[in-house]
Amino acid sequence: MLFDVPFPNDPRFFEAYVLAVDNQRKVCKLLTDFKQALDGVPWDAGIEEPVFNDRVQVSTVLGYPVIYGILQRIGEPATYSPDIDNGAEIDTGNYSQLSKNLVHDPEKPKDVVSEDKILSNRMGGIFGLLKGGSFIARASKLSQILLSKYDDLVRIVGRSYELFTDACTDVVVSVRGRIYRFVGYSDTLSNSRGDIYKYQEHYGDTVLAQTLKWNYYGYTPTTFAALPAANDIIRKYFVTGSPSNLFQQDLHLTGEYYTVVQNAAGSSVTYVDQTNATFDVKTTNGTFTQITITPSVVTITYNNSNTITIDSGKIEATYGGSNKVTIDSGKVEMNYGGSNKVTANSSGISFSFNNGTHFCNVNSSGITFG
Repeated sequence: MLFDVPFPNDPRFFEAYVLAVDNQRKVCKLLTDFKQALDGVPWDAGIEEPVFNDRVQVSTVLGYPVIYGILQRIGEPATYSPDIDNGAEIDTGNYSQLSKNLVHDPEKPKDVVSEDKILSNRMGGIFGLLKGGSFIARASKLSQILLSKYDDLVRIVGRSYELFTDACTDVVVSVRGRIYRFVGYSDTLSNSRGDIYKYQEHYGDTVLAQTLKWNYYGYTPTTFAALPAANDIIRKYFVTGSPSNLFQQDLHLTGEYYTVVQNAAGSSVTYVDQTNATFDVKTTNGTFTQITITPSVVTITYNNSNTITIDSGKIEATYGGSNKVTIDSGKVEMNYGGSNKVTANSSGISFSFNNGTHFCNVNSSGITFG
């Protein structure tokens, strides 16, 4: 009896560890207890699919090795982990005997070469140090990091991206077909821990960015459908304050942008609308001053009642809606209440009272009363 075991040793059955799994071809690379490496070993359809480092039972009854069972591990991992550092590099590109040509692990890159140190899993993840001087960590095609010695390149690819520090939070989000970026800065550690961001930036779908910020996890189609509709503001950033933001600027996809600045006392706010270069200065009691500049006209308005208008044809000042002074290429005219008027032109000066009931004309011919 071998090693005092009460059962005769059957060389057709032995135990091994799984070194790699080819899930597409349903074969494994094994390391036996006798330190032999076996390539292209299939497993019985009736057992659970093996994974890396599984301890398995192998049979050669059919004339070739077949995995027919998986053994339960006993003890701490250090006691059952195989010693694969035997001086021979593990084959990361060819452990299938289904072809005479080089057969790559379908979970590894097609350009894998000898001396590449690569680990991969059945979900498409890769962790590898490449012979050419690059390092790659990939969970999926849209979630990976590449470091390369060439041009000292660091490339980060992510459908969504998150950065959390004591000073700021920066997230780039793709959720249910809507995308945005949120950046928030805190001025104190306590505000940072409480997710209080005094300065914020929003890009892309700014409505969703301002609604969700960094907390976009777990939204179902039902909750997503209830979210507010997007608008055409592609960038929004502001400094928070009370009763309104101390500073805010919105950039629209159409090119114009809108700026709001509140004074330190919180008593007035200045608005700048770049659509028509409109500047609004508003106070908390409701009064405001507005300057609007377009290619054809400049308008200055105080409290929606007193206005000065300058265009290519005239300069006009209005007070209270009915009192007006107009200067154009042909005349200078003063109108009070809509009924009393003084007009000076190249012909003379005329005075009209009570809608023309009384008048006085002064010209080169003399003075006329009526």
